[in-house]
Amino acid sequence: MHTRRLLSLIPLSLALAAPAPALAADAGVWTPVPNMTVPRSAPAAVPLADGRVLVVGGTNDLARGAEVYDPATQKWTLTGPMKAGIGGANVVRLADGRVLSAGWGSAELYSPQTNTWTFSALPSWHDNGALAALDGGGAVIAGGTIVFDDENNLFQNASAVFNPNGTWTPAGLLPDRRLWLSAVGLPGNRALVSGGVVTDGHFTYLTAASSLFANGSWSVVPSMSVARSGHLLTLLDDGRVLATGGSTPVARAATTELYTVGGGWAPGASMGAARADHTATRTTSGKVLVAGGADNAFRPVAATELYDRTTNHWAAAGNLGTPRSRAGAAPMRDGRVLIAGGYAGTAATASAEVWAPLTFLSTESAAVFDESAPGVSTTSRVTVVNTGSAALFPAGFTLGGEAPAAFALDARRCATAIAPGAGCTVDVTFTPPVAGTHRAALIFTANTEARTHSIPLSGRGVVPVEMPAPLPGVPDVVPGTDGSTSDRCPGLDGPASRLGCPPGVLADPSISYRRVKGGIKIVAYYVKATSGAQVVVECSRGCARTVTRGKGAKRVRITRLTGKRLANGTKITITASMPGRLTATVTDTVTRRRRIEGRPQCTPVAC
Repeated sequence: MHTRRLLSLIPLSLALAAPAPALAADAGVWTPVPNMTVPRSAPAAVPLADGRVLVVGGTNDLARGAEVYDPATQKWTLTGPMKAGIGGANVVRLADGRVLSAGWGSAELYSPQTNTWTFSALPSWHDNGALAALDGGGAVIAGGTIVFDDENNLFQNASAVFNPNGTWTPAGLLPDRRLWLSAVGLPGNRALVSGGVVTDGHFTYLTAASSLFANGSWSVVPSMSVARSGHLLTLLDDGRVLATGGSTPVARAATTELYTVGGGWAPGASMGAARADHTATRTTSGKVLVAGGADNAFRPVAATELYDRTTNHWAAAGNLGTPRSRAGAAPMRDGRVLIAGGYAGTAATASAEVWAPLTFLSTESAAVFDESAPGVSTTSRVTVVNTGSAALFPAGFTLGGEAPAAFALDARRCATAIAPGAGCTVDVTFTPPVAGTHRAALIFTANTEARTHSIPLSGRGVVPVEMPAPLPGVPDVVPGTDGSTSDRCPGLDGPASRLGCPPGVLADPSISYRRVKGGIKIVAYYVKATSGAQVVVECSRGCARTVTRGKGAKRVRITRLTGKRLANGTKITITASMPGRLTATVTDTVTRRRRIEGRPQCTPVAC
């Protein structure tokens, strides 16, 4: 391609740059997401107003057109067809939510509502020029080359403004003819361009020159301290502009500079790695994430870094799974950043990754299930709480360990971003296939320093004991009693049928809990009791008294116990009673961080 021929005119030394400063521990993690539909080298990525990300074009032959990534479904969807599908720096989102792609003598406008592109002719060619969105609703394009054929081209200094009504207006001229410059929109319907490759008609060289666009014309502003191309300009949330990396006359640069409107350029902290053709994305926190690029040996870079303008400090932000240069990157509303495509060393790549800032989480050290008969299920909830200051993104929930088949999980409530201080729950169901102890692990990943988390699960299957059938003429034993067959009331006269209460009342508690320091934490507590029976649940300490009614075979949840932490030695007493019936009482005890189920006792109270 004709623009690549100009590389031979730029003196680039492969000597290593000055030693980079040491960086702090990684400030984020990268996670792969599904590949795009085609490989794309030098695509552009822009966030859409609805939270999705649009990736456009690329310089390789397969990269025509565009596609949209939906973080909610982790799926890519092709847009309607484009005429050109231009990549690189020539794509921006406008103030009204539409996306403008401009260069190569044409422009196209994308509507997220209709998923279609509309063609618009540019006043002139701007191959390898720079495009910046204006906060007044339009955009400005400047510089580049006018293309005649693959062998001939002409640097230019023309610019044009895109108007919100879809038309273009020729704007003022840059002070010099240049391409491979960088541009960024500024508040007040202004834009800044800097660096690139210029020509005076005889020689081609890198430049540090900068120009400010305002009120339809360009004015010269102070130059950067270093001539560079392949660098990026990023608008900071305090109104300054950060210039990062790029190719200088001697090597790839790790240096940065900060521009203030009306004040010029000042040195910024150097990055940890020299790079050009990287991405630089301002995150929702206001920090700038620099990723990938090419080093002094033209190799794709895996290292990423995070810049904090409040401290003028860079922190390592984790390594890309696929080292890449000339990729597209865009911020997402939930605080993450998507990077897609690029040149991966030997060819364009279709791979994509998502970065998330580091945070912290807390969860149970283990989940212990109540005893259950083979084939009978009990469910417990594992809570994941975000204890850090950035959004938490748990993912990849799965089961492992010795007996994962005895457990099942439902992690749908943890499928979205978890805000700081908030949490989500995973339902884990234990169904013992046979009697005996079954162990497994709930495993998931998150944007934490540990990355992978594993929570032990255990439950025991027990074979229920069946009561023998009563002998003819012998009264039934009340199930679960102390074995007494007599429920007569002493001191009463009359026939045997009037000397005792009818059969006893059912009272059968069940519990799901987690073992914690000094006791247990109740996830759920249920009671089965005879329909209509009055059920009273009391604790010796640590919970409020509950009065409810039995519903026969249907369990009644005792909500006042949910989430309660009960210390060792605590007793939970369940009393079920009905007029004219035996009263059933069960007392559970918390001992050594376990619940010991009490044996039901029955007493005649209504005689």
